[in-house]
Parts: sequence; structure tokens; C-alpha cells
Amino acid sequence: MLQSSVRQHKAAHVERPSSCSAETVSDAPSRFSKATDALMKQPRSAGVLHFPGTTPSPRAFVGAVGDAPRILPLLPERSGPSDRPGRSRTPLPQWRLRRVIAHIDSNIDAGITLADLAAVVGLSRMHFAAQFRAATGLRPHEFLLRRRIEHARHLLAEPRTKLVEVALSVGFQTQAHFTTVFKRIVGETPHRWRHAAHGDADPVGPERWAA
Repeated sequence: MLQSSVRQHKAAHVERPSSCSAETVSDAPSRFSKATDALMKQPRSAGVLHFPGTTPSPRAFVGAVGDAPRILPLLPERSGPSDRPGRSRTPLPQWRLRRVIAHIDSNIDAGITLADLAAVVGLSRMHFAAQFRAATGLRPHEFLLRRRIEHARHLLAEPRTKLVEVALSVGFQTQAHFTTVFKRIVGETPHRWRHAAHGDADPVGPERWAA
């Protein structure tokens, strides 16, 4: 009699297979996703986690967390901040751009840094560089080099000016650097460009000054 009672007691505590239907399992990701969304919207100061339409239950929340490793792989992926399209840069306003160009032109023979140009319009170097490029399509340094070369072309129209003087007049430290940048931007060396601009005659020959 006692052995029979013990056997019945053990049988009552044997784990039975889960009775969850396929519909319940397939619906789990949706329910878990809604629950986590609701939790995320709770104010931090609320103090108690609460699912909409239910009574706050710590046991229910613990159960949901315990099921997370099984349910999370079934949840649809969501795009994060890195998947969003990048914000378009605001171009530098025209009045600020004109001020920067005026500063470059008036200091074309001097060394000009990014910090100098940013200070002209009251911006940080990072914001200035981004806005300047959005407005001109060029980085500030590249724009500065092209502006120097543009001034150099005007000076090269005077055939008696030596190339080294032209280079120094537009802010280059050496004639070699000036020649390299000039050729990259214009397509010819300063010497060849000067000859082409004045024809085949020797631009510094005495015949040009005979008159």
C-alpha cells in the first residue's frame, strides 16, 4: 500500500511534454517583439515594468527574458542608425564663402592654414571643411592651391618676371613645388604655359622690347 502511494506520488511529478501548439510557437516572436517594444517605451522613472493591458508581473518578465535566447533568432532584423542614409552636408553660405575667398586673395603670398580660414567665418575646422566642400566641391586646401595657381597665371603674363619670383609671390616656398602643382592643375609647366600664352617667340627676348 505504501509502495503504491509512493509510485503515484512520483508519477504526478514526472515532466510532461510541452503542450504548446505550432501556432503558439510561431506567434511567439510577434508577442515577444511587442512586449520588448512596450518595455523600451517605459519611462526610466516608472520603477515598475508594465506590459500594456496587463498587470505588472515580475514573474512574467523573468519568463520572457528566459525565453529570449530561443525567440530572438526568430525576430526580424531591424535597421540601426548605421543603415540610415547619411545626412546631406549644409553648404557654406555665400556671404561666408566670399569672405573666405577675399581672405585668400589678400594673403595669397602667405601661408594659410585650415584654422585660419575657419576662423574667418567663425566655425570649427571640421564644420568649416565640410561646409566648404559642400559649397565648392573642393577641399579647402585644394581650393587654396588652385587660387594660388590662378594668381600665378596672371603674373606669368609679365614675361620679365622670373618663375621663382612668381612662385614666392603666390605663396609657394620653392619653385619646384610651384612647378609641380602648376603642371598638375594646368597640364603644363609654368615655362611652357608662358611660351604658349605669348606665342612661339622668346618671351624674354630683346625683340619684344625693341619697340
